[in-house]
Amino acid sequence: MNKILNLIDKVIKYLIITFLTLMVVLVFMQVIFRFVLNNPLQWSEELSRFLFVWISFLGASLALKQGQHLGIDVFLKLFPRKLSKFFIFLSYIFILIFLVGIRRILG
Repeated sequence: MNKILNLIDKVIKYLIITFLTLMVVLVFMQVIFRFVLNNPLQWSEELSRFLFVWISFLGASLALKQGQHLGIDVFLKLFPRKLSKFFIFLSYIFILIFLVGIRRILG
């Protein structure tokens, strides 16, 4: 099971690298086409925006799995280890409830 999860993590990392590279190339092309050729690309801005969203989602999921997600742990350090683990578990439950709620709202 760990091999499969590690493979998925590798695929996600390569997707992030690929999407980021593509986004940089697209934005660079848009600047060249707009200011040098005076003929802006119609689709590059929207595709770059979608790529940015996917990079954010994939990066957030990878960071959460590795425990590197942005968070404020000042309060967790005030409590004993078992209690702080409970609060971390509780925060994951809140994340799950939020995501299910968003899914129901968006349909």
